Amino acid sequence: SRVPSPKIIMQALAEVKPYVIIAVPLVIEKIYKSKVKPILEKEGIKFLMKLPGLNQVVMNKIKTELENLSFRFRCPREFATLAEALRKERAEREKYINGFMQNITRVLAAHGLDVRTQLRYRAPYKVWRKMHTSGCDFHHIDDKYYVRIIYGEVPGMSEKDVSLKIYSILTDVYKERPHSVNNYIDSPKENGYQSFHVKLLGDKGVWEEI
Repeated sequence: SRVPSPKIIMQALAEVKPYVIIAVPLVIEKIYKSKVKPILEKEGIKFLMKLPGLNQVVMNKIKTELENLSFRFRCPREFATLAEALRKERAEREKYINGFMQNITRVLAAHGLDVRTQLRYRAPYKVWRKMHTSGCDFHHIDDKYYVRIIYGEVPGMSEKDVSLKIYSILTDVYKERPHSVNNYIDSPKENGYQSFHVKLLGDKGVWEEI
C-alpha cells in the first residue's frame, strides 16, 4: 500500500533475498541503471563473465555491493556511523598495519618468495551483520579487515604448495591462533573461490586475518 521508494524496495529485497527479480517499477530500473549496469558494461567485467568460475566471483562481488547499497538506503544512520568508524580505525591503524604487511613481505622474500600484500576492509553491511550475529559492538568484533597475500607462479610448485609454504614460514615468525585455519584450496566455496586463511598474532597483540 506504500509508494515503492528505493528505501522500501531495498528493505524488501534484503528480507526476501530473491535470486531473480521481474518487476516494472521505475525505482528498480533506476537502481539497476545507476549501480549495476555500469559495472556489467565494463570491458574487463564482460571478459571475466565469460570465464568459467570467475563469472560467479564477479556476481558475488556485485551482490556485496548491492547488499551495502541496500543497507545504506534502509539504515542511513547506522551506515554513516559504521562508515565513519571504519574510516577512523583505518587512519589510526594505518602505520601499524603497513609495518605488519611490510614485515610479511620481507620475511617471505628472505625465503625466495616474491609477493605483494593488500589491506582489504569489509563493507559496512558485513560489519553490521557480524555485530548483530555476534552480539558485540563495533570495537569488540574481529575480522573488520584482512591482509591478502598475492603471489605469482613459482616454478615446480602448485598453488597449494606455495600457500602451504607461506603458511609454514609465517607461523615460524608469528603465533598462530588455534583453530583459525580455513582451507578453501582443498574445499573451494560454491562460487569457485580458493584461498588459505589463518590468523596470526601481530606486534600489538591483535589477531590479524591473513
